[in-house]
Amino acid sequence: MENFTHKKMIIGVDLSTYSLALATINDNEVKTTLLTSKKKEWMERYKDLFFQFHNKISEIKQESNLSIFIEEPPFVQNHQTFSKLIRALSICEQTCFLNNIPFFIINNKTWKAGLMGGNATKSDIKDFAKLIFGDMIESLTPDEIDALCIARWGYLRINS
Repeated sequence: MENFTHKKMIIGVDLSTYSLALATINDNEVKTTLLTSKKKEWMERYKDLFFQFHNKISEIKQESNLSIFIEEPPFVQNHQTFSKLIRALSICEQTCFLNNIPFFIINNKTWKAGLMGGNATKSDIKDFAKLIFGDMIESLTPDEIDALCIARWGYLRINS
């Protein structure tokens, strides 16, 4: 695995309507966390994800100087799904505001082009992540792998 020694912890976040995938890069440590909610009712799930994310970030912030990079929700034809993705983004934004954490919203085409030179399939992303992060990615979900790549993109921006 590549050496990631730096002063600032970077968190990458991949959004979905049922989970928030987080990846942290700090010094020589790389971790992922998948926050999920099984609640059927959307507002209950939204509330559940908000408190999980807020608590996790509050816990991390106590020990680190950090920046968060969040994948911008892609436009999807289904208005209800798009609306939920925007609300998932708002969970991250509100938590950053409450904790005075700098955050950046990044388009998925931008981070993919920056890391892999262009549009990439899930398979391309997994192959790239394996080159950078090693075998640890074998046990991760596609959302956690995306979060790792988003964190990597952020790491390169902050530490270049």
